[in-house]
Amino acid sequence: MKKFRGKISSTQRDILMWMWNNLILISKEKLTSSGSEKFLDDTDFLIPWTPNDSFNLDLKKDKNRYSRSLKTLEERGYLIRKRSGQRGAIAYVSFTRDGIFVVKTWARIVDSGEEDEFNNFDDLEKGYERQDSDSNEVWEREEEFY
Repeated sequence: MKKFRGKISSTQRDILMWMWNNLILISKEKLTSSGSEKFLDDTDFLIPWTPNDSFNLDLKKDKNRYSRSLKTLEERGYLIRKRSGQRGAIAYVSFTRDGIFVVKTWARIVDSGEEDEFNNFDDLEKGYERQDSDSNEVWEREEEFY
């Protein structure tokens, strides 16, 4: 059963879509490679985490916001952060299967022109996970019973 994971902020969505665009570039390189390179499974692709360059961050508060958003996405199961060393900074990020599912759904909604119909990803941003973009059905939020 799918779970309610919490609302996705615009910063978190920016991170996920940035990762998706990088994954697409890596996948294209994989398709056009000569075959001598060794590639990992799609979910194991490591994307260099360079927020200052990737998102044009100058202010410390912006860097902190992206850092917190990245940690939240990992806690919710959308991505995995990889450090350069045990105590080093975050060097790479990679998707989990759930993270790939969410960004593929977003990409299909945008590419198919359904974006307006779904209020700019409103259901996903509120944390409701859709089965697929061809269905109007959304997963209902589970109520907690005490």
